[in-house]
Amino acid sequence: MTPVTNVGGNIATINEVSDDQKATFFSPEFKQKTASLLLDRGYTIPRASVPLEIGESAIRRWVNQLSEKRDGVTLNGKEFTPERYRIHELEARYKPLEQEKDIQNRLPLS
Repeated sequence: MTPVTNVGGNIATINEVSDDQKATFFSPEFKQKTASLLLDRGYTIPRASVPLEIGESAIRRWVNQLSEKRDGVTLNGKEFTPERYRIHELEARYKPLEQEKDIQNRLPLS
């Protein structure tokens, strides 16, 4: 199956295996804005996760990363930069193609 990428606004959805299995990736800008609003305006993570329909653990990770960044803590590659986002996106598109190629290579020639 050919992966389909729909990028609109702050969210990119990539169909990896089938129409039933989707992974949602959020842009670094969206993550930073969300975390910034929580830190600067005092929203709680549970209160923000419901209307955004995003898991609390993901939002908590974004808030912790931004908080550490603001405190000058080195993130040891944990920060989701635009470059890492692009790599993640390309890997998600590449994986199903590799799986399809592997399956084709295992099938007997007709």
